[in-house]
Amino acid sequence: MVSFGTSNQEMHERTCFVVQKEVEKEFSDYKVYYVFTSGKIIGKIEKREGIHVHNLIEGMETILAEGITSLTVQPTYVTYGQEYKKYKSFIANTLGRWRGRC
Repeated sequence: MVSFGTSNQEMHERTCFVVQKEVEKEFSDYKVYYVFTSGKIIGKIEKREGIHVHNLIEGMETILAEGITSLTVQPTYVTYGQEYKKYKSFIANTLGRWRGRC
């Protein structure tokens, strides 16, 4: 799962976390990964909470390292904007490494 991200812990628990848990429940045979596309948000969380959230590259490298070759990517963006374009471009450029869809 790909989202812009949020640095507000309460908002994360009420939005991103809820969506992730629903997807994990619905697709229990699959492993679900969550990445943020905003480097600013990732940096803010890491600085404030000491928690590292994967960006697109780190998430994909983790998935590949685990031997996963089939991939479905689900963005949580509400609008078609710069972050969505960044995600689509990244996936298109790495699609040859996967048997999947986005």
